[in-house]
This record gives sequence, C-alpha cells and structure tokens, in this order.
Amino acid sequence: STQTIMSATGKSIDEVSASLEKLNWFSDETSYSLTDMTSNVAKFTSAGVDLEDAVKAMQGISTEAALSGQNAQSASRAMYNFSQALGAGAVKLIDWKSIENANMATKEFKQTIIDTAKELGVLEENGLIKGTDKIVTFENFSSTLEKGWFNSDVLMGSLNKYGAFASELQDVTEKTGLTATEMLQYIRQYQEGTIDLASAADYSEVSIEEFSEVLKNLSREENSLGMKAFLAAQEAK
Repeated sequence: STQTIMSATGKSIDEVSASLEKLNWFSDETSYSLTDMTSNVAKFTSAGVDLEDAVKAMQGISTEAALSGQNAQSASRAMYNFSQALGAGAVKLIDWKSIENANMATKEFKQTIIDTAKELGVLEENGLIKGTDKIVTFENFSSTLEKGWFNSDVLMGSLNKYGAFASELQDVTEKTGLTATEMLQYIRQYQEGTIDLASAADYSEVSIEEFSEVLKNLSREENSLGMKAFLAAQEAK
C-alpha cells in the first residue's frame, strides 16, 4: 500500500509514513482497522485524491460508521465502495446500495451530503440539481444518484466533515502532550464555561494563550459533527 501511495502521489516514504502514522494513532484510539484504512488510502490516492485528504476520508468513513452503530467490517465495505465511486467520478446507485446494506445510510449522513452539495453549488438551496428539474430529498435520494450530482467533490467534502476533527485533535495532542481523552475533556469544559485555563495550560506543554486558541479552534461549529463522530468511535472501542 505504501508503494502504491508513493507512486500515486510522488511523495517520499518518510512523507507517506508520517501521514499513515495519523491512521495508526486513529486506530489506537478507536476500534477501526489500520490495515483496511491504509489499503483504501492507496485506492483513494490512485483515484487522484490528495494524501492528507485521503487520510481524513478514512477517518471520516470510520467515524460515520461509529455514529451509525456499525463496526470495522461495515466501515471497510464503505471504504471500498467509495474508492470505486471516486474512480468513476461519482457515487452511483450500486455504490450507495452497499452503504445502505452496511446500515450507514443514515438521515444525518444524507443531510450532510446534501448540505455539502449545496455548499459546492452542485445543488440549489432548495435541493434542485442544477440543469435539471429534479429536487433531492431524503425520500428520493437513491433514485437521483443517476443524475451524477453526488460527485467526487461532494463525497470528499462530506467525509471531511466527519474526519477532519480527528486529524486536528491528533495534531493538538502532539503539540500539548495531552492524550485525546484529556483533550476532549478540556474541550467539553471549555464549551460549558467551567474550565480552569491556567491549570489546564500548566498541565500541558503550551502557554495559556496557546491553549486557549487551541480550544477555540477545536470548538468551532464546523467541528461539532466531527467531534460527535470521533467520540462515537472512541466510545465504541
């Protein structure tokens, strides 16, 4: 897998190893398979996805599986089918059927996909597929996939909403010397307004100002879904 990624991205073995170490950390924190994630990163990069984005996508698929109450086997199936979709340029009905069979096609996941498509301008604000008279809803989600609106950009943007928090959290644990569990506890205290910043910063390896900025960034509204998904994956373990 490492050799495939190096060939697809032109990156050195050290660069690839550093990126895959993020998946190793994620695997340690959750119950999801490092082998499956690494293998599918290779497939994603071969389909033209940036390495860092592919890593976030693996974390995104795994945490979405956790939110859906599914295990590593279901996540692996989703990784494979989404990699096939990337190669084709869009998620087709046959790919989505596999997500449904893995019990991962939740209303929340569909809403995230639809919202991402709107943000990228693929769908109008009312859900209308541009250039057609078809409006995407929860009920007709599957039948509209033939229109090609669920393209690679929408897929990667949706998975990023689930997986980006995990990557940010790992960077912060390295910077502060805290564990993921400790950092998550401080985030909750920060959001509740009960944190003792001086004490927390003293316990970490950064200043009060830096620690405050870290907490502010991790508590951004756009991280709320990713944090909830990561907590589900961690609790599943």
